[in-house]
Amino acid sequence: MENKDFDAGLLKRMEADCVGCGVCAAICPSGGVRMRLNQEGYFTAAFTEDCIRCGRCAAICPARKRLVCRDAKRAAQVWYAFNRDDGTRYVSSSGGVSSALAETALEMGYRVIGAAYDTESHRVRHILIEDKRELARIIGSKYLPSDTVSAFQRIGGLSKAAVFGTPCQIQALRKAFPKKDMLLVDFRCFGPANYRLWDKYLAYIRTINDSGIQAVNMRSKFDNWLRWGMEIRFSNGGVYRKNKLRDPFCLCFNELQFGVWEKCAACNTLLERSYADIRMEDAWNLLQFASGRDMRMGASQVNVYTEKGEAFWREAQGRLKCRQVDLKYADHFGQRAPFKKEPYERLTFTDTPLESVIRDYDRRRSPLARLYEAGCNLLLYNRFLYLQAKNAVKFFRKLRRKGTGRIGAKWKSENQTPADRL
Repeated sequence: MENKDFDAGLLKRMEADCVGCGVCAAICPSGGVRMRLNQEGYFTAAFTEDCIRCGRCAAICPARKRLVCRDAKRAAQVWYAFNRDDGTRYVSSSGGVSSALAETALEMGYRVIGAAYDTESHRVRHILIEDKRELARIIGSKYLPSDTVSAFQRIGGLSKAAVFGTPCQIQALRKAFPKKDMLLVDFRCFGPANYRLWDKYLAYIRTINDSGIQAVNMRSKFDNWLRWGMEIRFSNGGVYRKNKLRDPFCLCFNELQFGVWEKCAACNTLLERSYADIRMEDAWNLLQFASGRDMRMGASQVNVYTEKGEAFWREAQGRLKCRQVDLKYADHFGQRAPFKKEPYERLTFTDTPLESVIRDYDRRRSPLARLYEAGCNLLLYNRFLYLQAKNAVKFFRKLRRKGTGRIGAKWKSENQTPADRL
């Protein structure tokens, strides 16, 4: 039945605001929504002539509700955790908690849906996992947009599903399947890099080894957890390894921070709240609980939001070493740099090689900015100094958020980001 409030103007606004979760296309009864890669290298929705104006997509769209999340929950529990199995922990991005959750879900009769990197298409897509032996495909971070539609379309036919995804994907799924027995797991998200950047990076990698890529690990701990980096294995047995301070993709995405969509760079909707049952993230906010070995192997912060999440977490704890910490650690903001339009557009809309964009941007930075970055990078080699610096940053961010006193107000005014202005 056609929804009279669902007019052409709303269609255009939804297309323009789309953040690419793909849930609208997955639940569309007529096939009137298609997800496509736009010119920036992100998935966005496109409405076709098959759209019947039923309004189901508008009811669940996270872009329409990105500033109205009153039904999202605050954390009920916060945990410091890591996998008991060192092998699993090491190959994971942080503490190997996602592996424990996924294994527990399969044992409880759930089917698991998560993101996997395809070395043939060099794209990320969500896949359905029914066997523990397949879990390695979805373990680890993939800092790229995921094609979710095919996997999300299968949720309706499953009796129980455990879904791992971004906050916007999980928000839309929560609204799309309100009565479905689902365990929803998200992570603290700062947005994926675009495929224009990734394709340029692959061109750079082929100049090093063009035998073909067998495996990609975007968060390898070969250097240690603090100095994570890119690890790529090639068909001829070669291996590429560079930490985040040296690898071009990591520099654009993480260090220099100009490889992320402006929509994602400005989104602060679900940093403090969540529609998930459980949220995972690196335990950067809990490093006072980390041992020297943990700093090398990795650890996770786990926020539990719902009764289902609490019950499931109890089941998973046999695979983990964990300790509950104060709820105050649930609400914190990671560092967000202002959107850097010029280097982003050079990466995205021109054929300028990746190395040239990085070099030209670096040349324009002030000596003070270079000195600050060098100091931050040196801290990664000294655990004690790193922890002291983290505590200092927390103090200034607290002043910034509150905006109290002259120091806080000055810090807030001089360091305001697009996310702060929403």
